Amino acid sequence: MATPQEIEFIISPDGNVEFTISGAKGGQCLPIAKLFEILGEITSDKPTSEFYAQEEISGVTVAQQRR
Repeated sequence: MATPQEIEFIISPDGNVEFTISGAKGGQCLPIAKLFEILGEITSDKPTSEFYAQEEISGVTVAQQRR
């Protein structure tokens, strides 16, 4: 089961927006972060420990039967 992803926004009085994405391991956060570029220019990017964690990959195993 996938871990729920959460996004926390902090908007400072001067209008700067900071956001943190949690629950997304490895590069899973990158497409989410890309969506927020619409808010303005990204001035810094600080990956969390989750960014360096192994992504959860779900797959399918197929067994072949020989006749």
